[in-house]
Amino acid sequence: MIEYPAGDYLNGKSIVLFYASYHSNCNITLDALKRLEKKYYNIKFIMVNTTKYYKLKEKHNVKALPALLYFKNGELVDFIGGSLNYKMIEDMILRN
Repeated sequence: MIEYPAGDYLNGKSIVLFYASYHSNCNITLDALKRLEKKYYNIKFIMVNTTKYYKLKEKHNVKALPALLYFKNGELVDFIGGSLNYKMIEDMILRN
């Protein structure tokens, strides 16, 4: 996983995790994403620490953590939030 701002989510397919390291559900979601990253190598997986980059969180109207935003060439195509497991995230990938 690439930590924002090094990760560019505006080009190609990207799944962006908005997280806070102190939040246990974020850590569970992060583990699932690390497994999915090995399977879906054509998608960039990017983490945004909302403590550091709260303005980006506000820009994308993220209200709760963890939140996953799926972008294709900079366009938001899907969003899921809350306690997320491997299947829920993979379902989001497959429907897009």
